[in-house]
Amino acid sequence: MLFDSQRVAPRALQDCGYQFPYPGLENALRAELGLADS
Repeated sequence: MLFDSQRVAPRALQDCGYQFPYPGLENALRAELGLADS
């Protein structure tokens, strides 16, 4: 799989202020994984 802790930051890290380097890719991954905020 392409997913690992270096590429897809856990939600907890984002809550702590982590910013995903590729917002568009993040949204695509969230949609693919069913995690997209709606």
